[in-house]
Amino acid sequence: MILNRMLVGTNSGIGDCILMNGAIRHLADIFDSISVLVIGPHNTCRQITHMYRDNDSIDVLGEPPARTFWQGDKKRRIWASRHPNWHIRTFWWPVGKFVYHAVECGLNPETNCWPELFYTYVLGGGDPQTMGYERRYENFYVERDYAREDILKKRLGLPADYAFVVDKGEPSSSHFHIKPETKFPIFKPHYRADLFDEYTIFDWMGVIEDAREIYTIDTGWLHLMKQMRLDKPKFYFDKLRRPLSNTTETRYLNDDWDNGWKVMDI
Repeated sequence: MILNRMLVGTNSGIGDCILMNGAIRHLADIFDSISVLVIGPHNTCRQITHMYRDNDSIDVLGEPPARTFWQGDKKRRIWASRHPNWHIRTFWWPVGKFVYHAVECGLNPETNCWPELFYTYVLGGGDPQTMGYERRYENFYVERDYAREDILKKRLGLPADYAFVVDKGEPSSSHFHIKPETKFPIFKPHYRADLFDEYTIFDWMGVIEDAREIYTIDTGWLHLMKQMRLDKPKFYFDKLRRPLSNTTETRYLNDDWDNGWKVMDI
């Protein structure tokens, strides 16, 4: 007998996990419990566990990082085999296979983006007619610790007006040096990388909200900021150019729920 429980596991960068928050919370309203498989470093697992700490029906299963996509796929298959009577929605796709899997799921690689692919697989079971992409925003929730956010802001000692600039992601090949044309002092979170193990990315939400302008490359910070749906000048540096992330032909950057991003070239 198949139990009313589900194991979900997607590519486990912190941005991937953040944008799937709405899907996981929607599923938690349907199933008795949702187990979220996170294949990645301890700090990522710690932060995703924190993200779901308010919901007892969602638990996070941490698995050490995979050195290759083949190894990551093996890890997710092992976890799936441990729950033969659960509903299983796990995958671990190399970026080079995103287009193939989009076509397999009935999506158009020219007009659909990879977050829609993730939602099609997890919520729709591969059926684009039931992908439920609106859940990404409508069901998104993070329980914020405003007192902790205020402590972080005081420790940073930021000026009243500043531009929040993200130009470093993972891996190190995603490290750039952005000098935006802005009249505001620039603050980059990696200036205080010493705080990354002490705080979660969600503790930085107040810092992000208080910024006068936002500048970012394609990182987990971008997907958190998209979920925050910020009403302020927002600039996206289109440097990494991942498959299924066309900024003009797809909903990857500007969609019905979060828009107003201006694309900048480096």
